[in-house]
Amino acid sequence: MDTMYDEEFQQNLKLAKNLLDKIKSYEDKVISARWISKLCNLKSNDILVKKYRNAFFRYMLRVIQEEARHVDECAEESTDSESQEDLHYKATCHWSPDKRSYTAMKPLGHHGALIYIATAKDLALGWDVPQKQH
Repeated sequence: MDTMYDEEFQQNLKLAKNLLDKIKSYEDKVISARWISKLCNLKSNDILVKKYRNAFFRYMLRVIQEEARHVDECAEESTDSESQEDLHYKATCHWSPDKRSYTAMKPLGHHGALIYIATAKDLALGWDVPQKQH
């Protein structure tokens, strides 16, 4: 099982390289590359560390993929008078089905993104889990 997470990570690295080539913004590429470097430098034999590393990497790849797709769509729709600096992105958040993990992402314009990930072994430790509204 340990090698399964390492193999998945290597596949994600290949995918990330292809996605980074599609990002137009140099600054976004640098920020993404820094995060990928941090993930590559994360050394551990703990299976849970590898599992959560890969989960974060998959989420990050979705953000990069969405950025690349969004920039492509905006480039097709934009006119010469529009600036790519005027692009606006929405903040997103996600709870795991068991409500033990939470991820959130808030874009910071073309300066990167604030990404927050939290996990808890036990919900009794003090999570404020949102209730479904009927």
